[in-house]
Amino acid sequence: MGPLRPTPDQERQLALMARARGWKRARLIDADQTRQIESHLTSTWKHGSRLSRVAFFLLSSLAVGSLYGIQSLADLELRGWITAAFAVGVAEILISIRRFMHTGVEEGLYLTGLFCPIFPDLAAHNEQVLLLLSFASIAAGLRVLNAWFVVLGIAFGLVYVGAEFDPIHCGLAASLAGVIALCALPFPFQRPFHTKWLTGTALLTPLVVWGALRIDVETSLLYGLAALMIAASIVTMMFRLHAALLSAILSASLLTFELVRQVDGRVETKLMLCGTMLFAIAVMIERWLRTPRGKFTSQKLIEPDLRVLDAAAIYSAAGLAAPDGESSQRQEDDGGFGGAGASGKY
Repeated sequence: MGPLRPTPDQERQLALMARARGWKRARLIDADQTRQIESHLTSTWKHGSRLSRVAFFLLSSLAVGSLYGIQSLADLELRGWITAAFAVGVAEILISIRRFMHTGVEEGLYLTGLFCPIFPDLAAHNEQVLLLLSFASIAAGLRVLNAWFVVLGIAFGLVYVGAEFDPIHCGLAASLAGVIALCALPFPFQRPFHTKWLTGTALLTPLVVWGALRIDVETSLLYGLAALMIAASIVTMMFRLHAALLSAILSASLLTFELVRQVDGRVETKLMLCGTMLFAIAVMIERWLRTPRGKFTSQKLIEPDLRVLDAAAIYSAAGLAAPDGESSQRQEDDGGFGGAGASGKY
């Protein structure tokens, strides 16, 4: 029996491998440099690319669904629990023995397997089903270190709050969850998994608040959306995090849209007002990010086709090419052999 999950160092190595492939797609490094990076990041855990991960997730989910369907045709009462036990058992074997992690196979088996016991209750239209789906998604995400499963579980939980109570409670709960996620983003975590699901939560919650606002127009929801925008803006200015910047832009856009929508007037006037507000916000953000205080800026600091790993070599070559004082003086006084004695001295 092997380890139950990768260590934080091994998970960081998997994340660096995926980031190196992203650098290659962005043409910041070439294939040889990508292989050099991956050779230094040796890991015994099997993982796949983004495309293969999605493909294997769909295939494994389809296999679990087929097994559940066959038992449904046989009208077995415990078909959900039998399918869940089989799928989770196979996933545990792949993780603990075969050392699968982020391949898509174990992720599809775990998530779909935990959903199977809940399937018979979906037809009852009971709000408690949403809570069960939330727990199953979060449990699967924590086990296979998939941040998007955790975000899916949070979404199910917020929808459950809206179904059990009302959209106002759902929007306020989403605002609170988003502010907490934004405040926790700057803290360093040993596992990239925690940063990823906090990022997903920060991007999900403005959409949930806006959805609740579309169902029930309430001033408190506007305040919640404004709180998300302010929290995301503060985190962006202090720590320069891309997730906080995207959340701030999303929250500001949705808040502006809702404020303009509530103003009485012609459609053209509303569009001009909305465009003016968004333009003013964009100008302020751009001017703040123009100065390179660290992290990211609004202006490009390096050409996209410049190889990152060759930057030091280019700098060294430029230093070697600069003539020293003695050789420069000799070329000026002696004329040498170039230019047919342009200095007039032979």
